[in-house]
Amino acid sequence: MILRRVIKHFRQQEWTAIFLDFLIVVVGVYSAVWVRGYQDRRAQEVRKKLIIEALITDFNDAFLVRERFVNEIETELANWQSAFEKGEFPPPFYFRTTVSSIGWRSKGHLCRTVCAPVFS
Repeated sequence: MILRRVIKHFRQQEWTAIFLDFLIVVVGVYSAVWVRGYQDRRAQEVRKKLIIEALITDFNDAFLVRERFVNEIETELANWQSAFEKGEFPPPFYFRTTVSSIGWRSKGHLCRTVCAPVFS
């Protein structure tokens, strides 16, 4: 439709109409590109906010896990130190793990056979 009109204007050499048709097409294309860019920027902002919120949550969770881990290690080290001062040879913390999938719980038997002669 627009092409027929432009060809008609060229045949009749109506330069003002040709210029106006060209201007309408350029403005339409420019506005379409601008609107698409605006929508993309808005979508990026929303995605950026979601990513930042997820990162904040992940970091907070990581700090809580680290804090719990450090507290557990400090407690176990204090327990080990007090038992060692009493003359006992408790197994290190990492030998006292529970493997629930096979029902095995270490009682430190490896440490008693390996570590006790070293401390004696």
